[in-house]
Amino acid sequence: MGNRGINTQGSQYTDDDRRRAIAVYVMSGNGADVSRKTGIPESTISDWQSKEWWATWLGDIRREKTDELDAIQTGLIHAAYDQMMDRLANGDHRLLKDGTPVRVPVNYRDLSVGAAIAYDKRALGRGDPTARVERLTVTVQLERLNTYFKQATADDQIQGLLDKRPIEGTITSK
Repeated sequence: MGNRGINTQGSQYTDDDRRRAIAVYVMSGNGADVSRKTGIPESTISDWQSKEWWATWLGDIRREKTDELDAIQTGLIHAAYDQMMDRLANGDHRLLKDGTPVRVPVNYRDLSVGAAIAYDKRALGRGDPTARVERLTVTVQLERLNTYFKQATADDQIQGLLDKRPIEGTITSK
């Protein structure tokens, strides 16, 4: 990250100290917590937060943490899919009453739910549609609205309101 616009002359803190403070802040979001964990006074942390370099480094470290989490989540997904493939090929692990381990075929319901979830998640990841939406032409939409309004205005109470003429006069406020 280097010394990006930081005046370190006369400071007792190194860039590594500042970087560690920001990393703790990314995890806790709290200046007092940063102070407790780093030994840097809270007033110094607060002062640093107003500096331009803090915002720059904060963005860099947040991106690094996001990349780390993404890698962990990707690893979890791969491990889960490895387990799913093993169970599809070899069956679920079960114990007999005497404690003997056996593999039994995965039941249909679990297979279909797992397949549906995997399919939907793949579609989301690809940006494919995940729902079917009925598309109606403008003509069909207008015909449906026409039918709806005819039915709604056929009601005697509504028809009675529609037949009344507006009241003539002026409105005055008090």
